[in-house]
Amino acid sequence: MTKIIEKNEIKDILKSNSILAIGGFTLNRKPIEIIKEICESNLKDFHIYTLGGSLDVDLLLKNSKIKKISAAYVGYEGLGISRQFRENVENKKIEFEDLTEIIYYFRLKSGAEKIPFLTTESVINSEILKINSACEKFINNSGKELCKVFP
Repeated sequence: MTKIIEKNEIKDILKSNSILAIGGFTLNRKPIEIIKEICESNLKDFHIYTLGGSLDVDLLLKNSKIKKISAAYVGYEGLGISRQFRENVENKKIEFEDLTEIIYYFRLKSGAEKIPFLTTESVINSEILKINSACEKFINNSGKELCKVFP
């Protein structure tokens, strides 16, 4: 069943301290009208998941709505990384979890399917394993080194 809501109803559905996944990529197909509604509300302390954030993240940061962001990229493509995002991370105003695209998708998929983890070998030699606790190396029954990605 699909339910379409008015944008002003988002304030009645969301709660502070929620996890919020935002679709689109950088400047494309972002739900800016919904983001503006959140910015005008009393809601705050969101954990944001986005593959590629930009104006959406900047608006939420400007209005002190984010406590943590999990993302592969926050910026404006050829214009570079978001200054607002960088300043907030560097000044420890928000927590940042660095993701790769595969980790982003696997975390969402394993969480949605209510399974403990998904595996991949695509990040085995990546530095991401040193900085992201959602990933863990292991040897499978065939002796192959893989990475578990937890939701």
